[in-house]
Order: sequence, then structure tokens, then C-alpha cells
Amino acid sequence: MRLPHKFEPPARRRLIRQWAIVFVIVFSLLIGGAVWGRLHILPNFRPPLRAGEELGIDLKSHQEPIDWKILRTQNVRFAYFEVTNGTKLVNANVGRQWNNAQSAGVTSGAMTQFSLCATGQAQADAFDAAAPLARRSRLDP
Repeated sequence: MRLPHKFEPPARRRLIRQWAIVFVIVFSLLIGGAVWGRLHILPNFRPPLRAGEELGIDLKSHQEPIDWKILRTQNVRFAYFEVTNGTKLVNANVGRQWNNAQSAGVTSGAMTQFSLCATGQAQADAFDAAAPLARRSRLDP
């Protein structure tokens, strides 16, 4: 027969309290370690490339200024620039960014974000008009 909590021996209650404190401390350390790892280790993690793979990036118009020489030293070999989103021009600076990337030895390409708010043909026409440099690219859009 088990006695109610207030009738348990004081040594048993103390032991339960101590184990609860140990559990809370260990749990807090695990959660803290996971948060620290997420903030400090994962942002800098880059898996190794396999044979024939190259490192590339995609850029939006708000990601300025870009130091292309530093990216090149980090083995970035190609970059895709977002030029349009549907039929809307989102990056009026693509020509300057493109030329800066090319002068640093980074192969450039253009991309669009497909939208369900316009026909595919209208989006393709807007992309062609906004990114004439894409025709000279060695990267597929």
C-alpha cells in the first residue's frame, strides 16, 4: 500500500527533489547546446563537394553590396541573379552585378520566380526583356 505524498519519508522526498533538479539541469544544458550549435555551427557548415560539382549561389536584388573577389576565394564558381518575379522586374541592377561577377571570374546566369498570377508566356517575355545578358550566359535559365 502506497502512502500519500505528505506521508512519504523525508529522505525519499529529498531524493525525488534532487533527481528532478538534476533532470532540469541536464535538459537545460541539452537545449542550450542545441541552440548554440544551431546559431554557431550550422550557419558555417558547407558539405564537401563531390567530383564534378561546383559551388554556386543565387542572389536577390536586396543582397548588396557583394564582394565578388571574396566569393571567388571561397570557391564560388557561378551565380544566378533573380531578375524577375512573374512579370515584375525585381532587380534593376542585374547588369552591374553581372559584370562585376564576370570580372571576378564567376560565371553568371539569370533566373525568374514563376508566378501563378500570369501566363507562362507573359513571364517568359518579361524575363527576356529584363535579362538580355542571359542570352550570353553559359548557364541555363
